Amino acid sequence: MFRINRRDRLFFDLLASHARAGRDAARILREGLEDLRKLRECAEKIKALEHEGDEITHRLFAESSRIFITPLEREDIHGLASSLDDVLDHIDGAAGRFLLFRMDAPWPGLRALAEVLVHQTEILCEVMPALMENSRVLESCIKIHSLENEGDRIQHQALLEIFDDPRDPILLIKQKELVETLEAATDRCEDVANVLETIVLKNA
Repeated sequence: MFRINRRDRLFFDLLASHARAGRDAARILREGLEDLRKLRECAEKIKALEHEGDEITHRLFAESSRIFITPLEREDIHGLASSLDDVLDHIDGAAGRFLLFRMDAPWPGLRALAEVLVHQTEILCEVMPALMENSRVLESCIKIHSLENEGDRIQHQALLEIFDDPRDPILLIKQKELVETLEAATDRCEDVANVLETIVLKNA
């Protein structure tokens, strides 16, 4: 797909590192939801990964402005970096809200949404190295879209359960916001897939 030299490979390596940070954050979030006693520790680890993602994004922007000819169009590099960063931001936002709302028991849909997010970010980790050869990228994007649809279904079911028991309106508001924040993270993974599809079609 691309003629890759050592300088160009840096971009793909940075994008792959960004995807790995998102995957690790999603796995840590799932771990925290499986054992709520670990939530604070997990949130701190996710915050560190979110900072790492910010640094990678800044470096990608800096390298793309410094180099005359980039392996991908600059707008595509920026689109991938920004959308990968959004995934991390939403995972970090969800973890922060878990602590803020003092989550002390499993709430509807959260673990299932976290599982969807883990699967999506694992696919993104696999697809970034494949981008150089245009190998299986579109197939991987289809899987991410399918998982996002599953996230929508889980969110809908979770909201039905939440509103079925409106005795505590404050708890209802907290549960609703957490479900929506986590589902939004699955949407951001789909945004990455949309950028990847555009890149593949441009370079077909």
